[in-house]
Amino acid sequence: MKRAALSLLLLYFTGSAFGGCLDNSNPSIISSKIRGLYINSQSDGSETKQYVILDKNNCTVSGGNVELGFNTRANYYLYFNDKDSSLQSAIFKAYSSGEKVDFRITNASDGYNKILYIVMPSGSQNQ
Repeated sequence: MKRAALSLLLLYFTGSAFGGCLDNSNPSIISSKIRGLYINSQSDGSETKQYVILDKNNCTVSGGNVELGFNTRANYYLYFNDKDSSLQSAIFKAYSSGEKVDFRITNASDGYNKILYIVMPSGSQNQ
């Protein structure tokens, strides 16, 4: 009996320890610090996708009805087109300063969700 109770308790804690804000959600806005960047030097012809790595442990979600791509959900990556220099500049600023950002996203394409726009600092649109 003790072994079964201990196993259930261990299963509960390990099951919830690896969860993140994107588990069981389809948000339209993800609020997170930028944990890292993946700068891609190859183009598929129409655009060069640059990737933002979200902070899985300290993110929150709001809104709804945006289907998350499997790579966004599993790896916490979003992408943007590097031709959008204003967005790129704002993302680099938020990353370098450690600022929390609200990412407005679209439905997934090729497993990743695209960043439509950002609001920084996070929550400032509600003031």
